[in-house]
Amino acid sequence: MEKFCFAEYRHAVDGDWEEPDLPGGVELCMSWSPQKMDSRWCLCLVSYDEDAGIHETTEWADARLSQLLNSARNNYPPALAVSLHNVELEGHASKREYAESLSGHLEKLLQEQSTHPFILAEALVTDPGYLDKGDFVWVIRYKPETDKILWVSNDFFIFANPAEHFALTNQQKQALAG
Repeated sequence: MEKFCFAEYRHAVDGDWEEPDLPGGVELCMSWSPQKMDSRWCLCLVSYDEDAGIHETTEWADARLSQLLNSARNNYPPALAVSLHNVELEGHASKREYAESLSGHLEKLLQEQSTHPFILAEALVTDPGYLDKGDFVWVIRYKPETDKILWVSNDFFIFANPAEHFALTNQQKQALAG
C-alpha cells in the first residue's frame, strides 16, 4: 500500500547524510521538504504492508492532500512539480502551513489544467542521472533569453536544459514562452 506521510529527519545509519525517520517495514518511495527553511521534516510517499502496524506512530497527510497528490502524480505531473516549487518559494516552516499551501496550489493547477501550455516533449540527449534520450517529459516553460527549457523530472523536480535537448518546434517554444 502507498500513502503520504510526514516524517522527521534522522542521521542515516549507513552514511553521512540525513534521511526520513520511518518505522520499520516502511519503504520510502520519494520525499520533498522545504529546503529554503532548512527543514527537519519532509513529506514522504511511502510503501508498506498493511500488517506493518505503523498507523499509531505515523503522521499521515490528510485525505484531501493525499487525493490531490495522487491525482497530480498519476495524471498531471506538472501540477505537482510547479506546486512543490511554489510552496518552496513561500517558505512555510510548519507542516500544517506547508500542507495547506500545497493543497491549494495543487487544486488550482489541476482545475486550471486546460489553460496551461505544458506539453510532452522527446529528449534528444542523455543527461546522466535524470534524463535519457528518447524519454518523453513534461515541458513547462521556454526561456528565450537563455534558450533553456524547464521540464519536470520523474521525481517531480523542475530542471533547466538547453532547448536543443528536446524535440520542440519554434511554435511550441513560443507557446511555452508566453
